Amino acid sequence: MKRLLTLGAIGSAFALALPAAAQSGLDFENTRLSLRAGGFFPIDEDTRDLDNFWFAAGVDFEFDASLVKGAVTVISVDWLTRVSGARDNAFPIVVSQRWYSSQDPGRRSYWHVGIGATASDFRPADILFTARAGIGLEMNERVFFEANIMWSDEDHGNRSVTGGAAFVGIRF
Repeated sequence: MKRLLTLGAIGSAFALALPAAAQSGLDFENTRLSLRAGGFFPIDEDTRDLDNFWFAAGVDFEFDASLVKGAVTVISVDWLTRVSGARDNAFPIVVSQRWYSSQDPGRRSYWHVGIGATASDFRPADILFTARAGIGLEMNERVFFEANIMWSDEDHGNRSVTGGAAFVGIRF
C-alpha cells in the first residue's frame, strides 16, 4: 500500500507540473543544469547506525515553468551512499518549487520545497515517499552553496532517508 501511495504522489506531482510547463511554453533550451556534491547527515537512528556521514551528489534540472506564482520548477536526482555505491544507497527524485530573492543571477539567495520518492537498496530495497526543503546562496552566476532537510517514510527495515545535507554546486 505504501508503494502505491508513493507512486501516486509522484504521479500527481508530475501531473501538476506538466500543465504548468505547457502553459509557460516550456523551452528546453532554457533549462538550467546544476551539479552538486557534498555530504548527508542522517538523523534517523537506524540509518545513522550504518554511518554518521554519507557522500551525496546530485543533479538539478531547472525550468521556468511553475506551479506557484513567482517560483521555478526543479527536478532533482540525488545519490546518497556510505560505501561508494557497493550497498546502502539512496536515490531521491524530487520535484520542487524554488523561489529566488531576485531575478538577477549571481549574489542572490533562494529557498525550495518539494516532494518525490527515494529508491533505496537497503536490505530490503524499497521505494519511499520523500519530502525536501532547503535554502541556497549563489556566490556568482555559476557557483552556489545549498543546505537541505530531507524526510522519507520508513522502509521495511525501519530505515528512513531523513537528515540534513550540505552541497557545493556549479551551474551550466
